[in-house]
Amino acid sequence: AALIPFSRNDFLGKWYSMGFHSTNKTDEENFKKSHCSVAEYSASGDNGMTTKIQYTVDGKQINREVSYKLEDPAVGKYKVGAEGHPISYDISILCSDYKNFAVLYGCSDLADGHKSDFAMVLHRDRSHNYDNLMAQDDVKSCLQDKMKLAPSDMHKNPQE
Repeated sequence: AALIPFSRNDFLGKWYSMGFHSTNKTDEENFKKSHCSVAEYSASGDNGMTTKIQYTVDGKQINREVSYKLEDPAVGKYKVGAEGHPISYDISILCSDYKNFAVLYGCSDLADGHKSDFAMVLHRDRSHNYDNLMAQDDVKSCLQDKMKLAPSDMHKNPQE
């Protein structure tokens, strides 16, 4: 399910983080600690988005609001930043059918030459079965074609 052209309006709404992959071990540990991650995307300006993110780490609920500024509409690439947070990310919405799943890729240059990069598989339904999602042909082909990843490279992001 390619995104050409990307439709921000079809993408808006709630998305639940179902799975992730990161080559950065610090990112990976942070993702493993987070549960019940949900992001609600709303329109902002001509092509931007504002996102309210809620997740739980070690039993503590965390709320963040971030802004998405469109950089490349052809590929759904956004510059993402949070007020008071020194790091900004490039987020690309690689694939989506807009109704069920989306695959996102994020990266950022951190201090001391370190890099943060991650892939996330999202779904509209928090209770959707993770294994069934990862077995979908569109999800598998997106991970393989866009990220050179297999579903088995992903880690489940618990929604309970």
